[in-house]
Amino acid sequence: MICPYCGKQNMPGLLLCEHCGRQLITLSDLARHQTRSFATIKSPTAPLSYPKPGTGYLHQSRFVTLDLLDVNKKLTRKTEGHILLGRADPSSGWQPTIDLTPYDAADRGVSRNHADLFFESDQVFVLEMGSVNGTRVNGIAVRTGEAHQIHDGDLIELGKLRLKVYFI
Repeated sequence: MICPYCGKQNMPGLLLCEHCGRQLITLSDLARHQTRSFATIKSPTAPLSYPKPGTGYLHQSRFVTLDLLDVNKKLTRKTEGHILLGRADPSSGWQPTIDLTPYDAADRGVSRNHADLFFESDQVFVLEMGSVNGTRVNGIAVRTGEAHQIHDGDLIELGKLRLKVYFI
């Protein structure tokens, strides 16, 4: 995105210019990109029963598979760098690493910049990016800006979109 004030290029999805600090997106532009909020999402009063997850270490795994449970689709990516999960926005140029738009993500409450899977010290983490409907791992909410370690077989919920993570 190009700043209308200083004319310099910025990364997609930023609200303020990295160079001059001025606002890149107006409130009317921002309202167009809002994620539908679900008033009915409740935290469970009792812990949900999930199978015990596998190892929290990649070991020799070179790929991670995201099994989108509700749409019967599996996505596989290399275990390096960052994998941004969210929805693309062609009008602003925002493109996450994995665009969940084709999997009914907007109706399931997935934000454009929802969560970040990253790999560090032979481990996998998910970082909640301040999404409207939140991120949960095995039913437990991940706070905004907090990284949560992922284990092989964990269930991640982005809003109402459920996916299982496997190290292969």
